[in-house]
Amino acid sequence: MRRLFRSTAIAGMLSALIGCRDTTAPDRDLADAALINLAISSMSVISVTEIPKAGRPFEVRVQSYGLDGCWVLDRSVVVSDESGATITPYNRRDAAPTGACADAIVAIPHRVMLTFTSAGPKTIAVRARDFETRAPVTFQVTVTVAP
Repeated sequence: MRRLFRSTAIAGMLSALIGCRDTTAPDRDLADAALINLAISSMSVISVTEIPKAGRPFEVRVQSYGLDGCWVLDRSVVVSDESGATITPYNRRDAAPTGACADAIVAIPHRVMLTFTSAGPKTIAVRARDFETRAPVTFQVTVTVAP
C-alpha cells in the first residue's frame, strides 16, 4: 500500500515536497534501522536547513525516536549519486550502568551533510521503521539545488 503525505515548502527551500511511505515489502536491511513517526508530516521527518547550492555541502536532518531513555544515536548510512540520496538512520540501546532507563520516548536527531555537483531537483529518501508498527518505511522529499 502506498500513501502520500503532502507538506508545504518552508521559505522556498524545498520544492515539490512529497513524503511517501511504502510498507508492502519486508526489508531485512531495515531490521535494526531507527524508528520514525509516520503520524507526522515528512517535513518533520526530513528537514533541510538551507537552500542547497551545487558543489556546496548542506545539512539534512532526520528525526528518529527511541522507545525509552536508553536509546542513543548510532550512525547514519548515506548512499548518493547525482539524482539524490538515501539515508538510513540507526539508533542503539545503551543501558545505564544501573540498568534503569527513563520511561519516555526520546527524540534522536540524525544530521548528515550532502553535496550535489549539479543544479536541479534531487530526491532525498529516508529508509527506516515505523514507530508504531516497526514495519519498514520510506519517506521522500524533493529539493531543488540552486546553481
